[in-house]
Amino acid sequence: MKLAEKSGAVMKKGRREALTECLREAALNDDALNELPRQIATLVGGMSCIVLHQPKDGVIENFTYNAFGPEHLPIYMTEFANEDPWTKIGLERAVNRAVSIDRYLSLAEFERTRICNEFARPHGLESRHCVGIVLPAKTGTGVIGVQRNKRQGAFGPVDEAILQSVAPELRHFFEVRSRLARAERRAKTAEALFDRFVMGVLLVDSECRVLFANEAVLALLRQGDGLSYGAGRRISASVRCITQHLHMVVRQVAYSPDAESHEEGLVVNRASGAPLQLAIAPFRYPHLGHKASVLILVQDPSAGVDGLRAILGKMFRFSAGETDVALGLAEGKTLPQIARERGVLVSTVQTQLKRALEKSGLRKQSALVAAVGRVPLLRSR
Repeated sequence: MKLAEKSGAVMKKGRREALTECLREAALNDDALNELPRQIATLVGGMSCIVLHQPKDGVIENFTYNAFGPEHLPIYMTEFANEDPWTKIGLERAVNRAVSIDRYLSLAEFERTRICNEFARPHGLESRHCVGIVLPAKTGTGVIGVQRNKRQGAFGPVDEAILQSVAPELRHFFEVRSRLARAERRAKTAEALFDRFVMGVLLVDSECRVLFANEAVLALLRQGDGLSYGAGRRISASVRCITQHLHMVVRQVAYSPDAESHEEGLVVNRASGAPLQLAIAPFRYPHLGHKASVLILVQDPSAGVDGLRAILGKMFRFSAGETDVALGLAEGKTLPQIARERGVLVSTVQTQLKRALEKSGLRKQSALVAAVGRVPLLRSR
């Protein structure tokens, strides 16, 4: 082997080792992820690279790129990604094998496409040739595209072989990274959903340290009225004896052998407003490993009254007076008390109760109270 050939082989080996190391890091580290396109492009002798992923349960998403600037990405992803001829050819021809797109789409043909004339040229992007590989995985499909400009020329069989040689490492990268992206999407979705609840949602460990808290309960904790948390994010009550009782109950529930049905309740007094009502139950989730955890639902009786008033009106077509009667009964007030507070006759309140029962399809006052207590509440955004 000639000296130049040996030198080239050593250089390619070094580039492949650098890419392999970068892929390992990029699976978990965002800084390494940003470096990945350059490493892939360098290995194959390209100018730039884009790394896409299509989850089985979603649309194409960008992982990382250096094919264009960050100001171009939203335009590409919203207007051109789903009609990119390079991506389409790749999904048809490059599944599990590296393919030069010039085999199926010539430079002249590409320069007549919409993406070239309405995206690449107006933004000064020089990409005219592409080699790509599509790698199906359990969580979705990974797409790698490496670009060259017109002066560099098309990718050939050697370039295809080089990209093909790192397919196993690329596939592993996609599997790990896509799992993390999916978990992050689910976590953000769950967090956003829980933050719409008026009821407080707390997940704590066996020592009552916060693992998760939605916005409703965080607002209560920040006020420090009834419940609070300090060093170590450990929940405590305003009264020491209630704190001790709460911690004891949480430990009992966390390690209960009857995890399916062991539930506890606790009332926490506070300086202002009605006492907080806590429902405490075991929470078993595989991603928490063997750590014992407990779900605490925190009900603030004074929270969400305005939202409940609006929902009752829309759900049962209650008038304002009928809504006042239903809410008053749910708070434990008698009809005479409701009448006095509203400055009306008891007979008026009785008539409004009758209409509320008719509209809700219920027969008894107790059933109306129960129905009000079951109405789901969401926080306004």
